[in-house]
Amino acid sequence: MDDALPHPWLVTHYGWSRDPHPEQRPLLHLQDPSTGAQRTVALSGELDFIRSRERRCVGWRDPGHGRRPCPNAAPPTRGAQCASCERRNGFKACVICTGFDCPELPPEARAWCESRHHLYLAHFGGDTVKVGTASDGRRLARLLDQGPLAAAWVAQGPGPAIKRLEHRISQLGYRERMRRDEKRRLLASPMTPDDAKRALQRALADIQARLKPTHRAPLGDPEFAPWPDMAVAARAFTRLEELIPTPERHIGGRILGASGSVLVLDDGGEVPVTLELRELVGAFLRLDPPGPRWRPTRQLTLL
Repeated sequence: MDDALPHPWLVTHYGWSRDPHPEQRPLLHLQDPSTGAQRTVALSGELDFIRSRERRCVGWRDPGHGRRPCPNAAPPTRGAQCASCERRNGFKACVICTGFDCPELPPEARAWCESRHHLYLAHFGGDTVKVGTASDGRRLARLLDQGPLAAAWVAQGPGPAIKRLEHRISQLGYRERMRRDEKRRLLASPMTPDDAKRALQRALADIQARLKPTHRAPLGDPEFAPWPDMAVAARAFTRLEELIPTPERHIGGRILGASGSVLVLDDGGEVPVTLELRELVGAFLRLDPPGPRWRPTRQLTLL
């Protein structure tokens, strides 16, 4: 990477590029704290950074205008937002809704809610299957952000109907959430993508058999998501250690792969390390700083 910054920039969020398949790469979205200028950095090759000790709220999502900076430049109170920006988030009520009793929403959020959404099943390499939803415009991006071993879209329709279907499937025992530490641990799973796809097909058959006919009507044949080369490369290791980025230390390595919000790096140790990008959101980074790297705390990840 050749993205040296003259001063620290705020990490507002992470994601994946829209490069042609299978060349998608993870991204860090940055904001200049002085001017508000935005910058996106594609993560490949070498990554070197210093993370500040200071943290700042990353702002909020305006349904009509995209991301907005925190007007108070406040420290976050939970996650990466201050309480004020969390209340402003126009999509929050829709995100937590199950589709049975939709809340009052601004017109832009209502239009998004009622637009076409997709239901997916995802397998991370363990013994559980996750069910989730994605808006039409983020159908693949949502899965790339999640980082499963394999995933398939199994239904589509208006947002509230897909939310109701998701809720009913979760009542059958399928999970709606996967913890970050669990996803990271399962990167070293011996399960293959083909194994995971077969498990998803069995899960879909189980769901179709257990739901009422009127409830399972939107379900169709699974459409398996294509997977980027970097995501495949992230699962090539049987042992991984967790890299914990200590503030104000020069940290980095050669990027070997990426899965969801996790980078796999060679930082010069005997075992590759994982770096959780979500931990950087709300922090200030200096990219490609001068000076030698520091070997940070590492925690062994075992199955």
